[in-house]
Amino acid sequence: MPGGAVRIAVDPNGVPWVINDSNNIYRWNGNDWDLMPGNATDIGIGSDGSVWITGINSVGGGFNIATWYGDHWIDFPGGALRISVGPDGVPWVINDANSIYRFDFNGNVWNILPGQATDIGVGPKGLAWIIGTQVVNGGHDILWWNGIAWNLFEGGATGIAAGTNNNPWVVNNIQDIFGWIGELNSQAGTYTLVKNNIPRINQQICVRLKSDTDGVIGIMFRCADSNNYYRFSMSRYGNYYRLIKKVGGILTVVWEKQISYIKGQFYKLSIRTIGKWIEVYLDGTLIFERADADLKGEKIALYCYNNAGAHFDNFAVTNLERRVGEWVILDEGRVNSPSQWKIKDGVLYQTSKIGGGAPDFPGTMLLKNDLNIGNCRYIIKVRSDSDNSIGMIFRYVDEDNFYRFSVSDFDKYRRLSKKEKGVYKILWQDTTGFKVGESFVLRIDAIGSKLVGYMDDDLLFEEIDTDYASGMVGLYCSDNPGAHFEQIEVLKLPAEVSAILQDRFPYNDISGWSPIDAGNVNAPSDWKIEGGILKQVSDIHTADTGIGKYGTHFIKGNVGWRDIILNVKLESDSGAIGVLFRYRDENNYYRFSMDAGYRRLVKNVGECLLLCGKILILISHL
Repeated sequence: MPGGAVRIAVDPNGVPWVINDSNNIYRWNGNDWDLMPGNATDIGIGSDGSVWITGINSVGGGFNIATWYGDHWIDFPGGALRISVGPDGVPWVINDANSIYRFDFNGNVWNILPGQATDIGVGPKGLAWIIGTQVVNGGHDILWWNGIAWNLFEGGATGIAAGTNNNPWVVNNIQDIFGWIGELNSQAGTYTLVKNNIPRINQQICVRLKSDTDGVIGIMFRCADSNNYYRFSMSRYGNYYRLIKKVGGILTVVWEKQISYIKGQFYKLSIRTIGKWIEVYLDGTLIFERADADLKGEKIALYCYNNAGAHFDNFAVTNLERRVGEWVILDEGRVNSPSQWKIKDGVLYQTSKIGGGAPDFPGTMLLKNDLNIGNCRYIIKVRSDSDNSIGMIFRYVDEDNFYRFSVSDFDKYRRLSKKEKGVYKILWQDTTGFKVGESFVLRIDAIGSKLVGYMDDDLLFEEIDTDYASGMVGLYCSDNPGAHFEQIEVLKLPAEVSAILQDRFPYNDISGWSPIDAGNVNAPSDWKIEGGILKQVSDIHTADTGIGKYGTHFIKGNVGWRDIILNVKLESDSGAIGVLFRYRDENNYYRFSMDAGYRRLVKNVGECLLLCGKILILISHL
């Protein structure tokens, strides 16, 4: 075809529009090029026939944007350097900061998309492709839009367009032209799954491998299925070592380095997975480590792509799980690791300074992984010869989801924390530490969503959290080489702990209680706490000698309570004493009371007080 140009787009009828090196715009008429009005730096055409350009006027973001309206261009808000158009006529652009935008005609606004790019092409079926900003062999990385994020694709290029089947056509940095044939699955290659009976949390995968071609070779791990796995691979023609993860079918680069292997040379590849940490070694040298816990699979696979000369031998999987008796060690901290747990003379010690510092204070945990429990009383007796963190783990689901009750004298806190999806959140804390070198007891009563914490006999907190109903229990310390765990108990909850209401009179706490005086003689009542006991010391009463005997009530609870067990220890020096239940208001309730001459259950219904018959009341003398 005659002519020359620097940018090109093709309409639904196969008619090309071009821009030459003088920024002139031409359209092919079947025999020659027609000069169109205006000037442009880039052009895109949708499968609906809409034509868009970036012009030559400098504006914020690059050059002005315009769309063709039959015989002239209509200016459009915004600025860009590259433009492409979807099948619905929606423009996609890249600006001078490499940001990617797509126009929303409903909101009349440019919506920014994640990622950065240097070129863009949108296919007739709506699939968008970009040339990214990461340098690879051939130019920059190639990615495609899955509707939520950009998926990494094979190869590298400097320019891109999408064909009729949405597959990409690219030009690389030495002007070679490539068109993709086949499914859009980045470097699917081939892999062989290996049965793996070793727990995924702590393991080492070793293999010796070499490639006699320039293709890709590597290993997949934590595989659940073909859409969920990690893959470490090396490519000679791609000039990279790369760790990717595929989660729900979406590929993401976790780590990459521009380097080529030596063809025909054996390498010893080792991958260590320790908790959420992934460490990759080549010939015994650590080349990188990353924290990532998105994938839970336990299968392993050997992998190659476009490689007829892949060799694997000396494959082995080693269990890195460490134990103390029946307890499993899990090191969360990376500073001064690993931990050092041991039992001596009936006491459990941890002597490493493993930690990680504020604000999360990661350290080491010792987990009872065969004990999954929900409602329980968890007690540990500890001593710390260091002033740093020590405590317990409970309702442990996995390394990213659990509760932690810990104390630190150095940082002066007693704290209940929750780790949720890898992020720590403080549920409660104060500014008190502990006495270094002295034993003390930490206790958690876990009752459904209620978490109650004690230090020795002091109640510290009552918190409500519904996230974790059950899980493993464990021990914890951070930056603490002097941690001693002297006693560990996991017990069934006493019946009273599960109470929906329990007094706090020993703590001089009557919050939520309300006095209601029904008597009119010697009023008002006088309720108070003395020595941890609730007392009423007024002689309030009525002159009524019948069953009424109205006096004073001290009320707390919920009108919705019906089927309950009510326990109370009471004592009287004179007069009547008792309890009210199923109390709705001062004119509707049951009352059980005692005096020197009677034990009586009455009910008050709309101010009418009745003696209840045929009810057996059992009293235990205390």
